[in-house]
Amino acid sequence: MQVHPGDAYARSNGEKNGKNELWYVLEARENAEIVYGIKQEETKEEFV
Repeated sequence: MQVHPGDAYARSNGEKNGKNELWYVLEARENAEIVYGIKQEETKEEFV
């Protein structure tokens, strides 16, 4: 799991902006997935 602060959070903690990044996938297995975000109502047990 990887989490980066958004702009609003970063600014409220003295930083100019949050962190952006880019992933460039060179190779992946068939049917591979990248999961982006979780459902707000999802519990820790459901996520893990």
